[in-house]
Amino acid sequence: MRLRWLPPLSLILALGCDQTSRFRQHDFPIVVVESFAPYGSVIWAADGQHLLFNHRPLARIQEIPPGSHLYYYIGDSTGAGIGALDLASETMRRVYPAQLGGLELSHDGQFLYYEAQGQVWRITVQADSLIVGSEMQVTNSSEGAFGPSVSNSGTRLLYYVGTGRGGIRISAASGGGDHFVGPSEGWISPDWQPNDSSFAFVRFGSSATSIAVVDTFGVQPVSIQANANSPKWSPDGTHIAFLSRGSDLNTRDKLWLMNRDGSGVRQLTTESVAPEFNWSPDGTRIAYVRFIDNDTSYVNGTIWLIDPMTLDRYQVTFNRRP
Repeated sequence: MRLRWLPPLSLILALGCDQTSRFRQHDFPIVVVESFAPYGSVIWAADGQHLLFNHRPLARIQEIPPGSHLYYYIGDSTGAGIGALDLASETMRRVYPAQLGGLELSHDGQFLYYEAQGQVWRITVQADSLIVGSEMQVTNSSEGAFGPSVSNSGTRLLYYVGTGRGGIRISAASGGGDHFVGPSEGWISPDWQPNDSSFAFVRFGSSATSIAVVDTFGVQPVSIQANANSPKWSPDGTHIAFLSRGSDLNTRDKLWLMNRDGSGVRQLTTESVAPEFNWSPDGTRIAYVRFIDNDTSYVNGTIWLIDPMTLDRYQVTFNRRP
C-alpha cells in the first residue's frame, strides 16, 4: 500500500499501519504538549556563593504514545520544593518542602519574601537555609498581592495587585498599612532602584508593553524601553536587565541589558529565558533559567550564569536523565 496515493479519508482510516507510522515520523514535527521548567525563580543568597530557587525534579521527557511525536514532561512532585546550590562545591539540597512564588531576598539576607495564597509572605533565612515555622503574612490586600520587591534599606516593600483598580502599592517591609503609587491599571512587576528613590516597572498600554521608571510618589513615569518586561536593576544602579522578544514578536523572551536611561541596549542570550532571573550581589553575573517551550533535551529548564559584560556563561544545575 502506498499512502501517497490514498485520499484523505482513507489515510485517516489507515493510521494504524506501519507505513503511516513511517510517514508521520518523516513528515510531522515534534510537538511538546506539556512542559515546565524544573528550576525557577532563581535568586542569590547574600553571600554571593549560594543560589536559592524553586525546583520540581524532572523525572523524564516521554513520547506518548511512542511514535506520535507528542512529548510530555513528567515531574517528580515528591521532591519538589526550594533548593539551595553551593556554587563552590556544586552540591544541591532541598531547604523547604514546597515551591513558592515570586521569590525576593532582602538585601541583608535575613528574609525571603514570596507569594502564597494571593498575598506576600516572608520567611526567616539562616545562611542558605529557610526556617520552617517562621513564615509570616506581610500583606492583607483584598485585591491580591504579587511581585514583591524589597527596598535596599530593607524597610519598604513594593508589590502589585491583580484585581480591581490594579496598580502598584508600597508598604512597610514588615507589613501594616499601604498606599497606592501611581494607581493605574497595568502597572506591574516593580523593582527598586538601589538608592530607594525610584523603581522600574512594567506598564501595559492599549497597544504595547514597556518598562518605565518613576519615583516613589508615582509622578510622571518615563518609559525607557518598549516591548519589554521583567526589569531588574544592577546592584550599582547603572544598568537594568530585562526580558524581550526584540524585533521578532513571534519568538520567546530573551535576556537583554540596557543603561539606566534605556540607552545602550544589548542582547545577552540567544535562547529563551524564563521570568524571575536575578543579579549576583556584586553585579558580575546574572542567574537565569534557560527554557524553550518545544525543547526535548534534558538541558532545558536548568539554571545558567552569565557575565553581562563578556557574555561568558555556564550551566550550574542539571536534570537527571532516566
